[in-house]
Amino acid sequence: MIRDMMQFHSISIRFSLLVLALGISMCGASAETYYVDYEKGDDARDGRSTAASWKHCPGDASATQVPQAAALSPGDTVRFKGGVHYGGMIHLAFNGAVHNPVTYDGNLLADWGKGKAVIDGEYLNDDARRYGFLADAGASHVVIRNFEVVHLGGAPVLQNPTTSKPQPVYNPGYGVYLRDAEDVEVRDCYFHELGIWTNGPPASSQNGLGGFGIYAFGVDGLKVANCEFTRMEKGIRISPGQYGRNKSARRVLITDCDFHNYMRWLLELSTSGDGTMLDDITVCHCQFHDFTEYDKDSWQGAGPNPHTDGIILGVSETYKNRTYGVIRLHSNYFYQNATNGGGTAMIFLTTMGGNVQIYNNVFVNVRHSLGAIYAQDGPLQGSGDTPPNFEIYNNSFFDEKSAVTLRTVTEGGELNRGTVRILNNVFYKSVGDGAFSVIFYDPNSVPQMLDYNCYYTPRPDQLIMERIVPGGKAYATLAQARSTWGWEVHGLSANPNYRDVSSGIGLNSSQNDLHLWNNSPCIHTGTNLYGMFTVDKDGSSRPPAGNWEVGAFGRK
Repeated sequence: MIRDMMQFHSISIRFSLLVLALGISMCGASAETYYVDYEKGDDARDGRSTAASWKHCPGDASATQVPQAAALSPGDTVRFKGGVHYGGMIHLAFNGAVHNPVTYDGNLLADWGKGKAVIDGEYLNDDARRYGFLADAGASHVVIRNFEVVHLGGAPVLQNPTTSKPQPVYNPGYGVYLRDAEDVEVRDCYFHELGIWTNGPPASSQNGLGGFGIYAFGVDGLKVANCEFTRMEKGIRISPGQYGRNKSARRVLITDCDFHNYMRWLLELSTSGDGTMLDDITVCHCQFHDFTEYDKDSWQGAGPNPHTDGIILGVSETYKNRTYGVIRLHSNYFYQNATNGGGTAMIFLTTMGGNVQIYNNVFVNVRHSLGAIYAQDGPLQGSGDTPPNFEIYNNSFFDEKSAVTLRTVTEGGELNRGTVRILNNVFYKSVGDGAFSVIFYDPNSVPQMLDYNCYYTPRPDQLIMERIVPGGKAYATLAQARSTWGWEVHGLSANPNYRDVSSGIGLNSSQNDLHLWNNSPCIHTGTNLYGMFTVDKDGSSRPPAGNWEVGAFGRK
C-alpha cells in the first residue's frame, strides 16, 4: 500500500512537470518571459517570474525538470539576473522567427540584480564550460544581449617562471560560437579573459592563445553591436569553410564595438575551406587600440611573440575557388597610446581578394612595422579566387609610420592582377625621419589610381613616397611623383590644418583631433565619391555634387 502510494506520488510529480513544460512550449506564440537566477533559482519552478526563477536556462545540458523539458518559441525571452555568475553553457537550440527572435537577456533594463549577468567558465578545462553560447548545428533569429562573458578556457593559476618550469598549454574558450547560423544579434556584451590571454606563462605563441569573443563559421546575417573585447587571442573570428554546411559569411555588421589590450588579432575575416565566400560584411564606428602587450619588446610568454594586427583579412593561400564580394571598413578609429609596438599593420590584407572598401577611418600612432594599411599579395594565379579590388578613400592619418604599403611576396600573387585605388586621403607625417606615407615595394604592387591626396611632411627635402623600380629604390616629392609616374595630378603638398595635434605621438595620441579647420587647404579639393558613400566619419552628409573635403571629416 505504501509502495503504491509512493509510486502514485512520483507519477503525479512527473505528470505535473510534464504538463508545466508542455504549457511553456505551447504558449510561445504569446511571447513568454522566463527568469534565471543561478544562485537562488530552482529548476522545479515554472520560471515565469523573478520569485519563481529557474537555476538553469533551457538549452543548458545541466538543466533539470522544467527548463530541461521546456522549448522556447519565437518571441520568447529568457532573462538572467544581473550580477549573478552563471556556471553553465547555453546551447542555442531554439529558433526564433522574423521580427520574433528568441532573446537571451542579461539584465538590459537593470531592474533585476546589479549590472550585467555574467557567463563564467571559471577557467575550467572542460568542453561543457568552454563555451558561453553555442550553436554547433544551426541557429536562427536569436538575440544575445547585455552579458559579461569571462573565464572560458584559459588557466586559473598563472605560472611563475622564476619558481617553476613553465608548461605551455592550449585551453581555448569561446564567448559565442556559431556554425550555420542565420540572423543572430549579439549586442551590449563585455567579453574578456578568454583562453590563455596573459603576457607570460603559460601563454605560448606556438600552442596558440585560444580565446575568442565571437567565433563564427558559416553565417547568413550576424550583427555585433556595442560590445567590448579585451584579453583574448581574437575578439571576433569569421572564417567559413572548415565546419558546417554553410560555406559563406554574408550580411555581417560589426558596429560601435571596442577592441583593446592583450589581443593578437582584434578582428579576423578569412576563409577556411575551398569554395567559400565572404560578402556584404561591414565593420564601422569601432575602436581598435592599445594592444602592444604581445609585441616583441613586451612579450614574456613561451617562444617568439605572437604576430599582432588590428584587422586581418584573407590569411591563407591554401584554399581555392573563393568568392570575395564587398567588405566595408569605414568610420573606425585606430590608435595606440604607446611609445613602443610591433606587429604588421592595423589593417593587413594578405592573399585577399574582392572589393575591400576602406574609407572614413582615422589612424593615429599605429606603431606597427608596416604601418596603417598593408596589402601583401592577392589570391594566387589559377586559384579561382576573386582578384583584389581595393579602394582606400577619405582616411585621415597622423603618424610616423607609413600609411599605405603595397607588396607582392609570392610569385603568382601579384597585386597588379587586380586594382588598388587611393584617393582623398590626408597623409600627415608627425616626424621628419619617419617612414614615407606611401610605399610600393615592387613593380607588381602599384596603385592604378593615386590622386586627390594631401601630404604633409616636416622633411626638408619634402619626399613623401617610396617606390621600388628596376635598379633599386626611388623616392619622390609630390611634383616628382606627378611628373615621373603620372600620379597625384590633383594632389596637394600642404599642412591640412588638423584641429589639434598638440598631443603628438605617444601616450596621449588619442587626444589629437583630426577634424579640419575652416581654412584647411583640404576643403573642396577632393574628388566626389557620392556613388560609393554619402557621409563622413561623423555621419554628416557629403555633397552629392562638387568637390569633397579630403580626409575622414567633412567641413562643419
